[in-house]
Amino acid sequence: MAVYSPGELNNAGGWGINATTQFVPNPWGTPDNPSSNVWIQCTPAFADFFGEETDIGIGILEIDFVDNNGQVQRTQYGDTNDINNNLSTTGEFNLPNRLFVNNFLSMTIILVGYNAWVEGSVTLFLWG
Repeated sequence: MAVYSPGELNNAGGWGINATTQFVPNPWGTPDNPSSNVWIQCTPAFADFFGEETDIGIGILEIDFVDNNGQVQRTQYGDTNDINNNLSTTGEFNLPNRLFVNNFLSMTIILVGYNAWVEGSVTLFLWG
């Protein structure tokens, strides 16, 4: 098994909703074999809540993969047009933070904080 983690992600927080995204391509892809079976794990690493009511989340915003017919597909789990919409007004963050993907090509992860400064990371595990 191989493991890969790109640099940490932070939302440079403050008051209100602050979100940031990171694109992560398949680190094991080659021109002849661009896709891999990958287990993805997103982990919040640090949060400063400023003593206020807060919510945080890190998760998978969208995934690109190759389907069984050899076609590139995209699955979106959240709002890619306005990333701040991925934390609901009730503070719910419902994007997946871990996922197994057959024929993984790339993904975009999102880190969201409400009244918080947050750091997080993603780790990819090459499977099989």
